[in-house]
Amino acid sequence: MKNASYCVSYEKERRLQQNEQKNSFCYSPLKDVSEHVYMNPQYLSRIFKKEVGISCIDYINRLKIEYACKLLTTTDESICHISSLCGYSDQSYFNRVFINQMKITPKTFRQKNKNK
Repeated sequence: MKNASYCVSYEKERRLQQNEQKNSFCYSPLKDVSEHVYMNPQYLSRIFKKEVGISCIDYINRLKIEYACKLLTTTDESICHISSLCGYSDQSYFNRVFINQMKITPKTFRQKNKNK
């Protein structure tokens, strides 16, 4: 029975990752993601952290910042617009998350990586 449970959680994790990859520019709140994989949001968070090693929110934020980095280096969109495209309604929160992950501001990141 334990193997069956593991297979179910593995399948749900796989579907979650596929969904996020297909919609890399559109990040759903945890509630929407949990509904997509037919799980309670708190249970999904617990299982996700156990299986992946980081929280679901941290994982989603990591994907958002990766996408922001791509936009910062390949477009001339404003940082405010990029934060919105990445699913952040508050640019100051986007800046905090970006700095926390990248150790530099989005503006500095763009300046250093624009011509690479």
